[in-house]
Amino acid sequence: MIRIDKKSIETPAILDPEHPENKCNAARKQHEDSFDSGKIKFKFLPKIYGHQSVKYALIKVQYGKCCFCESEITAISFGDVEHYRPKAALQLDDRLPLQYPGYYWLAYDFENLFYCCQICNQTYKRNYFPLEDEQFRVKTLKHII
Repeated sequence: MIRIDKKSIETPAILDPEHPENKCNAARKQHEDSFDSGKIKFKFLPKIYGHQSVKYALIKVQYGKCCFCESEITAISFGDVEHYRPKAALQLDDRLPLQYPGYYWLAYDFENLFYCCQICNQTYKRNYFPLEDEQFRVKTLKHII
C-alpha cells in the first residue's frame, strides 16, 4: 500500500462539511438517526462519495495509482472509490458472515476514501477489516465522540 498524504489536497466541496456545496451532512445525519432508532443496514449514496470531483482528487493525490497494488489504474480499469473502513458491513475473514453495521459514519469522509483498481477492491479488499484485537473496534459514532 502506498503512502497517501491527503493534507496536500483540498477535500472536495461535495464532502467538505463546511462548504456550501456539501451533500454529505444530510446523508450522514440520516444514517445516525436511523442507527439511533435501531436500524443497522443503510442505503448509501455513491453519487456523493463517488462523485467525479472526489475521484479526480483521489487520482491526483495518488498519482493515478491503486492504493493497494500501485498499478496505474487507467491502464487496467476505470478504478473504484474504495472505503478503507467498510461503510455497510465488515468481515473478519471470508469464512465468517458480514457484520452489520460497518463504519456507516465514515461513508462520506474523505480521509476514509481511496482510489483503487477493481481487482484489488472487488477480489481482495472487499469488506475485510480485521483488527488484531476486536475489543478496540469502534462500533458506533458515539464511541468516538
